[in-house]
Amino acid sequence: MNRLLVFSFVIFSYYSSAQIVGGEIVDAGREMTTNHPFIVEATSSGWARFELAVNLKGEVTSAVLLETSLKSTPSKTILRNHAMGYKFQPGNHFPKFHHVTVKISSMKSIKMSPQEEELLKGL
Repeated sequence: MNRLLVFSFVIFSYYSSAQIVGGEIVDAGREMTTNHPFIVEATSSGWARFELAVNLKGEVTSAVLLETSLKSTPSKTILRNHAMGYKFQPGNHFPKFHHVTVKISSMKSIKMSPQEEELLKGL
């Protein structure tokens, strides 16, 4: 039952943790076009803040780690790779490289019993 509560908390906190912290992109009103979550399943739980560079096509071309609570290098790499998949509104009226700061959280995966999986499917 505790796992169900944790799972519910993760689902409900998904929407409150979408965190574009700030940067030139926010000031210019440039929007994200992808629906990638800001919570990722990784090998350990924590968070990381990245500064992303976005080109004119809206693609992320680099992600620099600014701050993190993670000690696990594989978890940091998973979050960085996830950040590289974000897409933003394309346009020629934006700078060649636009910058934004994002905060991404990671949750350690939880193994559920078959009974718990059936219970969740019924919801």
